[in-house]
Amino acid sequence: MKVLQVLHKSLPWNVGGVQTFGFELTKALKRLGHESIIVTSNKTASRRSTISHHRIHEVDIYRMWSGESCGFVSKYRNADCENMFRDLLERLQPDVIHFHHFLDLSAGLPNVAANLGIRSVLTIHDYWLQCAYGQRIMPTTLEVCRSIDQECCADCVAPLVDGGANNLERLSLVKQRSVFMRDMLSQLASLIAPSRFMQSEFADWCSDVAYIPYGIDLNRFTSEKFIPSKIPRLTFVGRLARSKGVHVLLQSMKDVARNVELTIYGPESNSPKYQREIEFLASEDSRVKIAGPISHDMIHKLYAKTDAIIVPSIWMENSPLVVHEAIASGINVVASDIGGLSELLQGKRRHRLFTAGDPNELSAILEDMPFQRGHNSSEADTFQVVDIEECATCHIEVYTT
Repeated sequence: MKVLQVLHKSLPWNVGGVQTFGFELTKALKRLGHESIIVTSNKTASRRSTISHHRIHEVDIYRMWSGESCGFVSKYRNADCENMFRDLLERLQPDVIHFHHFLDLSAGLPNVAANLGIRSVLTIHDYWLQCAYGQRIMPTTLEVCRSIDQECCADCVAPLVDGGANNLERLSLVKQRSVFMRDMLSQLASLIAPSRFMQSEFADWCSDVAYIPYGIDLNRFTSEKFIPSKIPRLTFVGRLARSKGVHVLLQSMKDVARNVELTIYGPESNSPKYQREIEFLASEDSRVKIAGPISHDMIHKLYAKTDAIIVPSIWMENSPLVVHEAIASGINVVASDIGGLSELLQGKRRHRLFTAGDPNELSAILEDMPFQRGHNSSEADTFQVVDIEECATCHIEVYTT
């Protein structure tokens, strides 16, 4: 079976949870005897309407770019991209297309596949189908949108809409986007959610959302030898974005008297203002280091010298891959009690949850928590991580039924 994995971004050019999962799933499918290829965007292309081919770790990757999108509608619908995708499908002739994200591509790609009679599925990694920003969090107030209120959305998307549009016009655009996304889902053979939480959030968008938890290369994370330290080492891995709550973590350190080390890994923030805020907070504490991005190839070695992973997100996370990797490595996790994080860690004795956005509650946990590593924990201690090949087998069932 030939399967295309369609990602908005891909390793090795961009590191993130969706990119890592899509890449590892592709490799696992190949090990199981299937032909699996990645199709992704390429915002660095010097010319628009171009497709380039790469081979990375024996994975074929096609990167396509149809030019920068302008206007609200073109942020999710791009006719040039759809035409390029159609040409690529006619060339590659896949049996199944597994979509992961349409950002910098086009949410019209499943329609292209359907017109060619190609079966397709989609994994929901975030809320981009429901929310133009993808995270269901107000960018100005950081208030979480527990439900979808399209009138609020009309206010929220103002920076994304061409100047001069009034509130009623923006509301019309928001409604058009929602209708388009729902119609697009009808073109899919299946919708997949990696968490029960995300499955429930899309229950009224699709009558049958399959649940398949993320998988990782278990051997890679369980076989790395732990490097002990007398000083507990705390680690954050992810984007330096306000929704990821890095500022909450740094604020909490002010009240942690315990001798610990905190290292923050991730690319610079897209917001220069937030980057400056993070750097200022970090500069006030000699125990804190901003280390920059870390490559996917080195992440297991980082976990070998980490005692706890901190996930202080203030948006409703899906099922962060960093949590799966950390637990496979035997590391404690301290995370916000929001979204899929609560689903993973609620009631698990080796891990801790704190109220999202509360630095005081987080500092109290970091002050007193015993950091004890271990791979062989009971179900009451931690959740059981799925191997990527088991995950791939579950996806094959969805691809073929």
